[in-house]
Amino acid sequence: MIRFTIAAVLGMIMTFSVQTAQAQNYTTAVGARLGSPISLSAKHFINETSAVEGFVGTRGWATYRWFVVGGAYQYHGPIESV
Repeated sequence: MIRFTIAAVLGMIMTFSVQTAQAQNYTTAVGARLGSPISLSAKHFINETSAVEGFVGTRGWATYRWFVVGGAYQYHGPIESV
């Protein structure tokens, strides 16, 4: 019970001591996709509104397993009000 209390107090301290958010400044990122297929991905921003992303992974069912390769061009822009 004391561990739970300490964890709860530390959690509240961290929650209420949050400072203002700052935007991240990066042009390339590496990540993981944990859906189906499980894959590793890399994304690179060409400019402020355009990015390319590629991913490689593996997928399986029962005794079958196959390899997946894919890519995407992404446009990042504001979402207009509905």
